[in-house]
Amino acid sequence: MRRLTAFALAACLAACATPSATPTAPPPAAMKTLNGSLVTRQRIALPPQAEAIVKLVDVSRADAPATVLAETRFKTDGRQVPLPFRLEYDPARIDARMRYAVSGELRVGERILFLNTTRHGVLTHGGAADNIELVLDQLPGR
Repeated sequence: MRRLTAFALAACLAACATPSATPTAPPPAAMKTLNGSLVTRQRIALPPQAEAIVKLVDVSRADAPATVLAETRFKTDGRQVPLPFRLEYDPARIDARMRYAVSGELRVGERILFLNTTRHGVLTHGGAADNIELVLDQLPGR
C-alpha cells in the first residue's frame, strides 16, 4: 500500500510540475565545408613563408562591399600549388536568392603575390558547392 501511495504521489507531482522558465537554446546549426584548391597559371615557386587566404563572400549587392561569411588562412610552409583548402561555413547564412563567391590570395606579409582576378561563383545560381579550383593570377612586378 505504501508503494502504491508513493507512486501515486510521484505521478501527481510530475504532472503538476511547471516547465522551466528559461527555454533551452536550440542546438547550433551543423557547419558545411567547401573544399577546393588554389592554383596559379605561372610556374613560379612560392617563398616558404607564403600565406594562403581563402574567403567565402556574399557578392549580391553591387553597390556595397562583399560580406565575408567564412575565411581560412594557412602558411604554405614551402608547399607549392595546387594548395588544397577547406572553408567551413554556416549554411543558415546562405540564401538561394543571393550570390556568393570564393576569393583567394597568396601573400608574404602585406605583399600580395597572387590573387583571383575574376569572380568565382559558388553555392547558388549554378555555382559549384565543392571541389573548387580557384585560379590565382600573379600581380605585375611580383
